[in-house]
Amino acid sequence: MQGDLPGASQRMEEALDLVESLRTEMARADSPVSGQKFLLDLFKATWLASKQDDYAFLIDLLMERHRLEPDRGYDLQALEINERSLARSLADSLGSLGGVSEPWSSLLDEDTALLEYSLGEERSYLWWVTPAGHATFELPGRAVLETAARKLHRLMSSRRTRQATIDRESQKVAKLLLGPVAPRLSQRLLVIVAPDILQYVPFETLLIDRHEVVRNPSAAVLTRLRARSIAREPSPGLALLGHGVFSPLDDRLPSETRASGAERPRPLPYVDDEVRSVLKRAGRRRVLAAIGFDAVPEVALEGFLGGFPLLHFLGHGMTDPKRPERSRLLLSLYTRQGRPRPGWLTAEKIRELDFDADLVVLSACRTGLGKEVRGEGLVGLSQSVLAAGASSVVASLWNVDDQATAALMERFYGEMLDRGRPPAEALRLAQLSLRSERRWSSPYYWGGFVLKGDWLNKARPGGSP
Repeated sequence: MQGDLPGASQRMEEALDLVESLRTEMARADSPVSGQKFLLDLFKATWLASKQDDYAFLIDLLMERHRLEPDRGYDLQALEINERSLARSLADSLGSLGGVSEPWSSLLDEDTALLEYSLGEERSYLWWVTPAGHATFELPGRAVLETAARKLHRLMSSRRTRQATIDRESQKVAKLLLGPVAPRLSQRLLVIVAPDILQYVPFETLLIDRHEVVRNPSAAVLTRLRARSIAREPSPGLALLGHGVFSPLDDRLPSETRASGAERPRPLPYVDDEVRSVLKRAGRRRVLAAIGFDAVPEVALEGFLGGFPLLHFLGHGMTDPKRPERSRLLLSLYTRQGRPRPGWLTAEKIRELDFDADLVVLSACRTGLGKEVRGEGLVGLSQSVLAAGASSVVASLWNVDDQATAALMERFYGEMLDRGRPPAEALRLAQLSLRSERRWSSPYYWGGFVLKGDWLNKARPGGSP
């Protein structure tokens, strides 16, 4: 019956219960073929993507009921429905919570707030949640927000964009996505759950003056990542993999095998600086450094990275938005004798690994991007890293400048390992430091890296346990 909000809500909940039942059966399925975890997860995520309009419709119904009866908690019910729609494939891959039974809201303290978004065709929503209370805000529809997000990402990811243009568009996007909640943002750390295309938004650059930012695919995923963090014992150790020999122009190759000309990909001249600065910060930690000709996929595939709480990958990254399982990190394509060899570490292979890492840093281009799957988000390298066992990951939103990245990583590791700051705080301070220098003041140089996952810090200054 038209206007029957309770009845319509009940019918939609029953329909979504059926969707959940089917999804649960799919989640219990296991591929009999080794190496198919990524594709199985992608299949589940793609199926649930086709049901996203149903979740959005129920959220609209509940928010309409909230407008009519604001004290009945319908807005929190809408948030729960939104959670049910997000990153379910990744949450399944992270397993059960084990002995952890606390709700995700218990992960927030008085200095932390959750900002969770839901995109709808006519209107979108933003929930602000803290231990002390919550509020819900209505935003423009999906098309408006998507257009603004893509434009800002395009502008910031180009070194040729004028600062005045970036400032103008940043203000527009901040007003769209953060304007209604801005007066309430007194918390130091903001946990942002931004679905779909909103994952392209460089929230860090919009909020850096006052806030640390941690991204999460969903609050449910965060709960599982936190359980994983708590279960790990602090362990000093750092593994570095990358700076491989992948260009025929690389002067590390024997002179008789070295090519000339403009073949791609070309060497990254400042990666040496990044390697030195990261290893310098290792202190007394246990170190594995597989670089140059030793940077081969087998280091990861044969389990040599297991047991290291901090993993650093560096070099070239490539995102495949159509075949996300082929998104990859480029390691070494040549042997010491100059013979070609396979040197790609793909998202599909990473998904099969068993990382025991508190933090994985993907210091390469576009490692935070991937295939856009409604509800699941951007499926690619960073999601595979979390599914493989990491509690958090630092990844990039665009093609980063290698000199600026080397400087950023030096300051990031200095704050995190020398001074013992949590990763989110360390990243923000490193970005502020780069921004203060005139040659790197544009967000293109310092704003591309983001932190996803849990924000606990187990690092100790100087590498002590």
